[in-house]
Amino acid sequence: MASNITAESVLTKISQDHLECPICSGRFKQPKLLECSHSFCLECLQQLRQNSPITTRLSCPVCRQETLINENGIDGLKTNLTVLSLIEAIETQETQLKQQQGKQVPSQEFVSKCSKHTGKDLILYCETCKKLICSTCIAKDHRTHPVIELNEASHKSKQHAAELLAEVRQSITTFNTAIQEIDTSRKTLDSMFAATKEKITKKADEEIAKVAARIREEKQKLMQEAEQIYKDRVKTMQTARATNSKEINKAELKQDEVNQLMDQRIKIVHHIEQLLQDLKEYREKKSTKVPDGLSYMDFKEGQNSLGRLVLKDEQQVESATSAQARKPTFQSMKQDKWTLKTEMNKYKNMKQQMVNINLARDVAAYSNSDIVVVSDRINTSLITIPAESNPQSYNVSQELSIQGLTGPSIVTVNKNDELIVLDRGAVKIFNRNYQLLHQFNPGSKPSRIAVDDNNLIAVGHKDKAEISLHKPDGSLIRRLPAPGIGGYLTTYKQRLIYTNWNHNKLVSVTYNGEMVFSVDINQSGGPLGVCCDKDGSIYVAVRRGPYYSPGDIHHYSPDGKYIGCIIKGL
Repeated sequence: MASNITAESVLTKISQDHLECPICSGRFKQPKLLECSHSFCLECLQQLRQNSPITTRLSCPVCRQETLINENGIDGLKTNLTVLSLIEAIETQETQLKQQQGKQVPSQEFVSKCSKHTGKDLILYCETCKKLICSTCIAKDHRTHPVIELNEASHKSKQHAAELLAEVRQSITTFNTAIQEIDTSRKTLDSMFAATKEKITKKADEEIAKVAARIREEKQKLMQEAEQIYKDRVKTMQTARATNSKEINKAELKQDEVNQLMDQRIKIVHHIEQLLQDLKEYREKKSTKVPDGLSYMDFKEGQNSLGRLVLKDEQQVESATSAQARKPTFQSMKQDKWTLKTEMNKYKNMKQQMVNINLARDVAAYSNSDIVVVSDRINTSLITIPAESNPQSYNVSQELSIQGLTGPSIVTVNKNDELIVLDRGAVKIFNRNYQLLHQFNPGSKPSRIAVDDNNLIAVGHKDKAEISLHKPDGSLIRRLPAPGIGGYLTTYKQRLIYTNWNHNKLVSVTYNGEMVFSVDINQSGGPLGVCCDKDGSIYVAVRRGPYYSPGDIHHYSPDGKYIGCIIKGL
């Protein structure tokens, strides 16, 4: 029977053994793969599924192993791409064989007799017509056609079938390799997807923790600040109340004394003048009142920070400022003007000689109100002025001898009562005994230093038009642009405030570099020194001409609104 093997029989055998559904016994249509690796037609599995539509598992009709069915049902099962590819290859070869045989599907039954010439054996194969022929066929129809014997024709058919099988096996190998590569790529993608999600989550958690820590820190600072302001104001109110109660008690005692004397004609005559004087004094006494707005406290949310305390009704302040501005200038000057308390112009130098303070370049104050002054312009030195110093005695104002200082130019004091000095480009921090604690170089050419309530140090750089913000140990936090900054800078509640001499401006920015305000200085001069009080009021020194020209001190609200001149003619 080996001589009966043809390409058609080989393809049929492959189809029957590997490409037919065990349920319908026909060639696979949309083959679906179960977990046991058996394949069935989609429609056959759907019909099988109808017998138990509620269960989530499907039993294999061949091996009875169960396969989990997801929410997509039978359609959700994997398609057997290998079988599909093999079916496509087989059908392609079948089509080619049909075309070679004149689109006639040969009978699967072995034919040994000629169907055209009765009784004649098929003994040869016509290579032109691609068919078996008998001797009569040769004489009549195939005289000019090349023919071969059956053995040779059988050998060529086997060889052709073997070549087809090799191509099919190669196709199967190619498709399996492709599936393996896809599965490997999928595993790599799954792994990288999981790692990416983990990185995103880790980074997000870190940033959330940073933001939460910053907000908690801001909250703590605001709460401490609010509590301290509350205590100070309560103390002020209690003191005012106690003073008024004391005066009431005095007045009531005096009132009782007068009433008793009213019934005695002689005594009242003797004491009438003194009584009238006492009563007049009490009549003219004014009650002690707390400042306007002392009971006001609020919180204003911020965009890039938690927010800030509002200690004055801003709408009322704005209205009052506008109303004040409409009043005659001399009235405003009289109401707001400060008066001179103490003036110091001599100190004892290192040689214990009394010398003049030629130029006070900078000043700073300790918590007990002791003052440190940078004196002179060329040969600079530090002078200390105790808080209780007598203006008529200069023995207490003395030059400081601090080891490690060579050319101090700017001074400030932090909340720990540590003296911070800008000394020839370096920032140096000294304790209360003037011993050097540490120092750092802020880079560039620093022109000014300032320190906030958290001991953060701000350094102005005139040449680079920027401000560098540092931790107490000197490590850099960030650099902020500060166009036009000169030699004057202060801080207030995470805000940096400086003067711009070239454009006559007062500028305030947040620690994140956001503009709070930039207002024009319109007081007929150039702005120099700037400082703030604990309520955020801003004071600006304005010089009315060239160097050594007289100048004034002007008052601005925390939001940059001009209030008035408080000291004139310095």
